[in-house]
Amino acid sequence: MSEELKKTIGNRVRAFRKAKRPKMSQEALSELCDISPKTMSNIECGVGVSLEVLEKIVAVLGCTYGDLMDADAHLRTEQSALKNEALTLLSKMNNNELAQAVRVLAALG
Repeated sequence: MSEELKKTIGNRVRAFRKAKRPKMSQEALSELCDISPKTMSNIECGVGVSLEVLEKIVAVLGCTYGDLMDADAHLRTEQSALKNEALTLLSKMNNNELAQAVRVLAALG
């Protein structure tokens, strides 16, 4: 694996981890992947990763191998997470609160 690919994968893993809502720590991801926090740190720093560990990472983060090569994939993931969070908040509002939320959103857009 080339050094550039190792760095790309590490950067994408970090971006997907941070895009999780709530944000996932390196330690939490390493625990879910059954690896040490030091190993996860090394992966995110571009030291490299085995296919076995990478398989665990993509499963936990809910992404694909291709997503780790796509520079914009984590932005779409973060946007999706924010939309889901907004829908959850909106679903708990009464009609008056919803009307107010719509006015605020319209003013922003």
